[in-house]
Amino acid sequence: MERPDILARIRADFELRGDEVYRRRDGNRVDPGGSGRYRQVRVGGRAGRAVLFHRLKFYLEHGWMPEFVDHEDRDSWNDSKGNLRPSTHQQNMFNGRRLLGRELPRGVYTANKSTRYRAAITLHKKQVYLGCFATPAEASAAVEARLRTEHGEFYVAPETH
Repeated sequence: MERPDILARIRADFELRGDEVYRRRDGNRVDPGGSGRYRQVRVGGRAGRAVLFHRLKFYLEHGWMPEFVDHEDRDSWNDSKGNLRPSTHQQNMFNGRRLLGRELPRGVYTANKSTRYRAAITLHKKQVYLGCFATPAEASAAVEARLRTEHGEFYVAPETH
């Protein structure tokens, strides 16, 4: 969460016109820097604090700062208005990147000393067992059905990973 003095500085130094952010002092469009995963902008001049651009933009549009701001399309450089939404840490993780290179689908594990497959997910820091299945596809279907219910609008289908 941003400090109140930073939020006041954002309100004083920046304005949102359409889908673009401008500096109030000179009227120039803000071109956020950053070569990493997220773009940043300095608040309070060169010696000021770096603020993630999508958080600054969300604050200018809505007038309040949530704990986390999620990129709905999972593209961290797409800071358009319709792509930003408030979220909790957990919801933000639902919509995050997945590990690649796993042979089995997410939430599917081999049952010990068996040819069956166990389905389980983690909810609220606790593992939830969903059952034991004959094939990985059956176990994956159970996992995805439960995730779709639990994650709601933050659900990401496995084909998009």
